[in-house]
Amino acid sequence: MKHIFKQYFDKNEYIEMTENMPYIDSKVSVFASFGAMAIALASFVTLCIVSPFSVINVIVGICVLNTVFANFFAEKYYGNKGKRIAYIYCVIFLMLSLPYIWFTTGGYSGPGGVWLIFTAVYCIFAINGRIQRYILYLLAFETVFIITANIVHPEFVAEYEGVSKYLVQIVSLLGVGAYIQHIQIYQLMEFSRDKLKLQKLQEETEQQYEETVSVNEDLLSTTNRLEQAIKTQRSFTASMNHELRAPLNGIEGCLQILLMDESLSDESRETIVNAITASKTINQTVNDMLDFAMLEEGRFEKVMQPFDLRDILDNLSTIFKPQANAKNLKFRINIQKDTRVSIVGDGVRIQQIMTNLISNGIKYTHSGGVVMTVSTERGLLKFDVEDTGQGMSKESVNAIFEPFTRFNRSENVNIQGSGLGMNIVSNLIKEMDGVIYVNSDIGIGTVFHVEIPIIFYDSDITYMSPRKTENIKAKEVNLAGCRILFVDDTEINGTVFKGLLKKAEAEIYLADSGRKAIKLCSEQDFDIIFMDHQMPELDGVETVKYIKEMDNGKYSGIPVVMCTGNAGQEYKTLYSNIGAAGYLLKPFMYEDLIECFNYIQ
Repeated sequence: MKHIFKQYFDKNEYIEMTENMPYIDSKVSVFASFGAMAIALASFVTLCIVSPFSVINVIVGICVLNTVFANFFAEKYYGNKGKRIAYIYCVIFLMLSLPYIWFTTGGYSGPGGVWLIFTAVYCIFAINGRIQRYILYLLAFETVFIITANIVHPEFVAEYEGVSKYLVQIVSLLGVGAYIQHIQIYQLMEFSRDKLKLQKLQEETEQQYEETVSVNEDLLSTTNRLEQAIKTQRSFTASMNHELRAPLNGIEGCLQILLMDESLSDESRETIVNAITASKTINQTVNDMLDFAMLEEGRFEKVMQPFDLRDILDNLSTIFKPQANAKNLKFRINIQKDTRVSIVGDGVRIQQIMTNLISNGIKYTHSGGVVMTVSTERGLLKFDVEDTGQGMSKESVNAIFEPFTRFNRSENVNIQGSGLGMNIVSNLIKEMDGVIYVNSDIGIGTVFHVEIPIIFYDSDITYMSPRKTENIKAKEVNLAGCRILFVDDTEINGTVFKGLLKKAEAEIYLADSGRKAIKLCSEQDFDIIFMDHQMPELDGVETVKYIKEMDNGKYSGIPVVMCTGNAGQEYKTLYSNIGAAGYLLKPFMYEDLIECFNYIQ
């Protein structure tokens, strides 16, 4: 398309030049062209008879042959360039022959002047471009030289004697005129053909341009629809995130409250634990969907902060040893010698990657075990997760990182999962400029090898672990006399919050809207506030801003914990900017609450 437009616009000047040129019918023009050439040939034959073996005969013959060659052979086999060279050759030949014709055929009284005019006309009609101007300059110089030489040295001019002198002049004039007419008609034919071609090209170009405009309009419309669809998807994802986490918080919280009852039978306790496990599975699926949407939309933000690698490994051991024991599998974490544990990197995401790989290994392993080997080397954190499970074929290995892919779905129908875990792992590693390799054999097992760039730091630098390794559930927190305001528009969440802290002996007040929270804060004092984000009328962020500014900054130093279902770094940044002291993600467990209080105190 670009080539066609360029070709079209480059020819505009040529089209304007040929617009006023009359159209020449092809049959008439061919007949007229051959007629003029026939007259020129007849003149050439007459010259041969009147003045046999004359230089004029030779020149005329060469010119006629050159024209035939240029029009019918050079253009066909060598294109316009070959045709142009043939015409230039003929003009130069004529210019070289002019002095000889002039001085041997009578000068002023001979046919030399006719051939001089013929040469100029031939150059004008047959040649174009810069070289035409140069040839015409040389021809003018040659004409001045010939005429001057004729005046100064008339003795150099050989006079034509007898009747043949006038006959040669007449025949030369007739032949040159017919030859020039032939060239002119041929040029008009070419101009007419080119004009038709250009007009057709212009029509095709305009048509293609209109089609391109139509296609661009369709693409723009499609792009707008896609952008709207993406906005709708983001809005839907955010809405589902909140709407799913809120009831999950109620379910898990109620189950935990029931689990705190020491009078429960072992059978009832096992049933509640199973229900909590199922709820956590749903919660993990929600997390996977959110991570997948975030990575697909390019909203991933790497959070570089110091952490201790041992904290992550202790967490993994705490999480997966009971799962492995339940399947009679061995689970072990090996730390290689000289492994540095004081690291700067995205510890939360590194733990997520390890968690997904280990979880997958335990899911698909029915005998043997899962081993993770960890080491550090030259700015890299390296770890292998090896299992003795089913193994995979080459085709399965190639497809394992595709979204919504489940390995041997028909054989592993009882294994739960969204099929997004490995896709998230792959994309997280890619976002952190790392690499992952897979080596698997069917019936033997699978090894995942991961390398992630990190930074090392000295161990005396203060850092925050991503999770505490102590058994938080066993810890108690003294909240006697502590006045706590819990703000959430979902009634069951308030019930769960009070139930989880029943033994803490705290004074807990509930508000189901931002306006009620503001009213309570104006009437009495609180030591800590837990605030939901998405609420009708006045959301949690605006409520926190108002509370911190009311009564001359009375609550400016009171810790506020955002208790919400909105996951993501952008929300953490938002809550930090409004002065929130912490961030508690729904659904939260009892130990999460205790850790939150310990952190604030």
